[in-house]
Amino acid sequence: LSRSPLMEAAGKWADLGSCCCGKVTLRQATIFLCAGMVITGCIAFSAELILLSLVYCAVGGLGIYAATFRDEKVMQYFVVLLCSIFLFEVAALGYYLVAQNAVVVKLAEVRCSGLRNEAECREWMQRNLGAHFVIAFLVVSTLLALGTALVAWVAQSLTSVLAMGGTGDEGLGPRAFALRHGDCKESLTKSV
Repeated sequence: LSRSPLMEAAGKWADLGSCCCGKVTLRQATIFLCAGMVITGCIAFSAELILLSLVYCAVGGLGIYAATFRDEKVMQYFVVLLCSIFLFEVAALGYYLVAQNAVVVKLAEVRCSGLRNEAECREWMQRNLGAHFVIAFLVVSTLLALGTALVAWVAQSLTSVLAMGGTGDEGLGPRAFALRHGDCKESLTKSV
């Protein structure tokens, strides 16, 4: 697997080395964020969102496994899965916004047809029907998508360090690791 273009661009923008003022390494941050994905999956299960729950628990568990055992190949698949989930979340959000508007318009036509003040009824339904739910859905979906993007960013940084022969516990991002240890696995294994 090659690096995704999205993660390549993010890597050029900022080099994520250590999180939380140098207290947490890339591997620890990946494990922590993946545990958050599993917890999110459990919360989604309690809200009866079974498919979302299974996806988040499975992908989060895969990330925990890959980061714990420093498995570079599994980390690459994990990053690809995260990017796919992110794109799906953005597409689903866009589709929902378009579909929500179409459903409200259709419902307004059905409920308001034949009334004396049909135009006023349609306007009121389009303005008020589901507005709170739409706002809540927008906030939750945006937070999930941003969280997925964050996990993908940290995991891609860990994957890059693992590819160069590191462990992820160095407290260095991919660029800093490459500068300090070179891009050669042999030089790192000799010094360890």
